[in-house]
Amino acid sequence: MSHPFFERHRALLERAVQAIHERSYWSAFPESASPKVYGEGAAEAGKAEFDALLNHRFPLTQPATVAPTVAPSITSTTASSTPTTIPAAPSAPAIDQATAVRVLNEYGQVARALDLTVLQNSYPLLSFGATAKLRFDALKKNYSYCDYTFSNVKIAFSTATDASVGADVVEACKPRIAVPAKPLNAVMQFTLRKAANGAWTVASVVGPS
Repeated sequence: MSHPFFERHRALLERAVQAIHERSYWSAFPESASPKVYGEGAAEAGKAEFDALLNHRFPLTQPATVAPTVAPSITSTTASSTPTTIPAAPSAPAIDQATAVRVLNEYGQVARALDLTVLQNSYPLLSFGATAKLRFDALKKNYSYCDYTFSNVKIAFSTATDASVGADVVEACKPRIAVPAKPLNAVMQFTLRKAANGAWTVASVVGPS
């Protein structure tokens, strides 16, 4: 059964599909804000609405929205002017550096005991793959504990509720037998998520690798 939307816009959609097959230029609507097309003052009103959005946060209200969005930088060119770049206001990451470092250090303290049950009780959102479980089992069999020292913590991506954080790590484990310990220098990647209580927590871990 055809949807009323497609019936109402059938001609427009078929013309768009035709342009795709022909690989030709086609625009369904006039691109120039000509007074003859849109009426007197349309260009000025459109520019005023555009300018009002610049350097301001505005919410996206569709489903699955996780953070407000900032209007991006725009480069525009007119026949009577040189290209002009209008910069967007910088948007600070939703998680700050100090918080990211604190969350990773807290994770290291909990992971020290090499106990997956304790980790999962402390981080309900955290899930482990089969490889990570095998690694923890091997560490627990051969070592009493492992200390984790993080450095070079970098926030790769952040929204109001999620963040991707990478860090260098030194994994120093205490052998169960009297042999010299060999610290591992590696990299770890964390996905952090803001819990219902507003606190940041660890949702996934990749590494050490």
